Amino acid sequence: MIKLTEILLEQTYFQSIMNAIYPTIIGDDIISFDMGCSSKSEGKYKNLKTLYDTLVKKDIINYGDTIVQIRGSKQQLYITSDGVQTETYKISTGAKGFSNKKDSSKTPIGLCYIEKVITTSDKYEVIIGGSETDTILGPNKPGGRKNHCAEVTTGALTLTGAEPCNKNMRNRHIYIHGTNREKYLGQKASGGCIRISNDDILKLTQLLSRGTYVYITQY
Repeated sequence: MIKLTEILLEQTYFQSIMNAIYPTIIGDDIISFDMGCSSKSEGKYKNLKTLYDTLVKKDIINYGDTIVQIRGSKQQLYITSDGVQTETYKISTGAKGFSNKKDSSKTPIGLCYIEKVITTSDKYEVIIGGSETDTILGPNKPGGRKNHCAEVTTGALTLTGAEPCNKNMRNRHIYIHGTNREKYLGQKASGGCIRISNDDILKLTQLLSRGTYVYITQY
């Protein structure tokens, strides 16, 4: 008969492995300091080097880790591993602006992380509920579903909030995702998600992984 102590030891060992693989914030843990819950802090972290150095100082990341920053005023997504050198991508955030309120159709702000990386078998394939559908659109072909001219296509990075102000992000189904409305990239045009070109989401699903931190600011 397996003893209870043996089961507990096995569970503890498994948890130690998981903690080594994924950041400790994954789950229901929320950081204890303000990164985006106030306009003062949000404005401060629009500077990419300041953001990166703060995350290192607070032991949220290690120097050399990759992070993502999304700036609404620029309609740009930045990827960096040192806070200086960046890769830049054109995006589209919420047409109604920025807010962490439920059902606002606005893009949330603050620190979050990638919870899932979703890919499809074919470029421009529609994703519904995190699953492939076999429906293929194009970079600017409207979707066929009623009230869904805009679809999630090619790939998606699902986001989960890491602060008290945005902990509802997962339930709001906020993604960075490919779109069939590429002609609107560079403008605030989405329903709250962060749209990106299908070519670029293919790159991001290869480059980024579960647990990568993402910081969203309207500035």
